[in-house]
Amino acid sequence: MKRFTIALWTLLLCLTAQAQHISVTFKDTRLPEVLEQLTLLQDEYLICAINDDLEQFIITADIVGKTIPEAMEQITAFYPIRCVIEDRIIHVEALRKQQIQYRGTVVGADSIPLPYAKVTLYNALDSTQLQEAACSNAGVFVVPCTEDDVLIRFTHV
Repeated sequence: MKRFTIALWTLLLCLTAQAQHISVTFKDTRLPEVLEQLTLLQDEYLICAINDDLEQFIITADIVGKTIPEAMEQITAFYPIRCVIEDRIIHVEALRKQQIQYRGTVVGADSIPLPYAKVTLYNALDSTQLQEAACSNAGVFVVPCTEDDVLIRFTHV
C-alpha cells in the first residue's frame, strides 16, 4: 500500500509539472488579438509584442493540444515574424519592416484557398529573385519587399 501511495504521488507530481496544452481556433483574426487570447488561455508565458507592425498579419489556424511555444510556431511559421523565448517571456516582432508588402490569398481554379503555396517575387527588369514565402494553411501570404515593380510567381503541388 505504501508503494502504491508513493507511486500515486509521483504520478500526480509528474502530471502537474507538464506544460499547459491549449486548444483554440482562429479564423481571420489579427495577430495582436491572437496574442491577447493566447495570453488569457494560459498562465505559463508572458507574450510581448515588440512593434506595431503585427497588426497587418491575419491568422487562420486550428491549434489543438499544443503548448504555447508550439502554438506560436504554428501561428507565425508562414509570416516574416520572429519569436524569441527567454525565461517564460515570448518576444514577438515583425522582420523586414519595408514600406512595400505584397499580400493576398492564393486560390485555385475552384476559388478554394491553396494552403502552403509558394510565392516568389522577381525583379521586373532583370528577373532576379527578390523574396519568397509560403502561404499559410488558409492560402494567405505577406511578402515584404523593397521594390515597387515586381513579377509574382505562385507554385503549388
